Amino acid sequence: MSIIVIGSGITGSNVALSLLEKGEQVELWDFGKKENLDTVNNENFRDFKKNLNESVESLIGKENKQFPNPSTQKLFEIPPLRNFLLNNIEIDNEINELNNFDIYQSFNEGGIANGWGANCIPYNEDEIGDWNIDTSKFYSSQKKIFNELNVSQINDKINEKFSISNFGNENPINLDEKDNYFLKNFTNNYNFFSKENFEVGKARLAIKNSNTNDSCRLTSRCLWGCPQNAIYNPLYSTLKKCKTYKDFKYLENRKVSYFNLKDSKINEIVYFEKNIEKKNKINSKVFLCAGAIQSGIIFNKTCKKNNLKINNFKTGLMDTKQTKIVYFFPKMLDKKINYKSIQFNRLVGAMKERYDDKNEYIHLEFLHLNSLFYQPLINNLPLPLRLSKNIFYSMYSALGICTYFLPDSLDEKNKIKLNNDETIEINYTESNEKLLLDKKIEKRIKKYLLKMSAIPIKTIRYKSGSAIHYAGTIPMGNNDKFAVNTNGQVKFINNLIIADASIIPRLSSKPISINAATLGDYFVQKNT
Repeated sequence: MSIIVIGSGITGSNVALSLLEKGEQVELWDFGKKENLDTVNNENFRDFKKNLNESVESLIGKENKQFPNPSTQKLFEIPPLRNFLLNNIEIDNEINELNNFDIYQSFNEGGIANGWGANCIPYNEDEIGDWNIDTSKFYSSQKKIFNELNVSQINDKINEKFSISNFGNENPINLDEKDNYFLKNFTNNYNFFSKENFEVGKARLAIKNSNTNDSCRLTSRCLWGCPQNAIYNPLYSTLKKCKTYKDFKYLENRKVSYFNLKDSKINEIVYFEKNIEKKNKINSKVFLCAGAIQSGIIFNKTCKKNNLKINNFKTGLMDTKQTKIVYFFPKMLDKKINYKSIQFNRLVGAMKERYDDKNEYIHLEFLHLNSLFYQPLINNLPLPLRLSKNIFYSMYSALGICTYFLPDSLDEKNKIKLNNDETIEINYTESNEKLLLDKKIEKRIKKYLLKMSAIPIKTIRYKSGSAIHYAGTIPMGNNDKFAVNTNGQVKFINNLIIADASIIPRLSSKPISINAATLGDYFVQKNT
């Protein structure tokens, strides 16, 4: 009898592989759209752009006659050519009211991992200490998943000071001149930063970098689809491994809507195939891994369709809001730009700040600018556009960006709401404490940048949802107010295990994807 896994993102694909490794038969149900991405060639970004027709076709897309309106772009926005994310019309068809929540969703095979930023930091006792799970088995799953995702193996003072395990199996990405200058200034003032409990180190990235044929070749094409597939994407690694098992079936064009229950079990899955509603009778376990938003919607609909009172259980929605601080190194003016580099950050920072009665780890990413389209950043400078452009390109080599992410906790006002007419509404408002936390972190980072001879120029705050780290729509817990226990088992649906970020009961500032996949593997070990 096949176990059914719903969703093919980082979590779902790793859950499927873990089940197969344990000898189980697996059906992976997925919407399974294909991106058909054509990366054209392996030229580096700068040379590639010299051929205007080819670069516009590849970077912007054949159907687009002009570049996107700069005023509507965001820094590091996925290029229009990349169509793995739902567009505005598709989002409107899925969710009727967003209430200013800037949501990102994907129905593609591999999910949002088709374009993620590859950052990985393992959760530790601080994050999972109150989950009531077997920590040693969770750490065993972590080690396995960090290897599966080909994460850089790095051991530095971030590990030591913040109890970060040294997981991973790949070489770190090489630093450039500006990264090294940043680290030199940090080291020269280390006594000050040590007292502040602030550390900087190399980024832990899920990028192959071990001189194999599929390792990073520094083409600077990361956001447009790596020609080497060096950036982890389940489509080219974990799912590919799953498809080598004779006991694996990948069933595409299946968009799950809800479950029908009988005798406290799922006995029927209701789904859409090419916009036609269908129903399949089942008699097997189901691992729901559709992502925090979609899993939350499926769970809400299941409760409503089966006359279960969703309000009897704790639900929620958490998000790691992101803020960017643009800074300037005067001594790096007119330095040569390294156009052969990854487009992601090569440095990360770590510190702690008090939030919701807890000293929370704060994750920071430091990016020194290389090959990207910078119109969104130019557009955010508080000057006339032409002047902003001229100033930006004269300062290009001296600019950097620090991005930090805010942790989050459950709030009864923040949740996915399924209305009586079955319309779906997102309710999310940042608490005053979270707004205060944002200001405290901003103040500290600006002080640290000045200590390193960098001048903060501009703070850019993004709307909630833009960091794409969602969690807690069906949080787990052992008491009766939680629908899911700490083994991922839904307490009133005997054959349903929820195994993605939707059940995380408190959201760290750390990157969530790899930790959600770890939790999925942990639940496989607990439920099979």
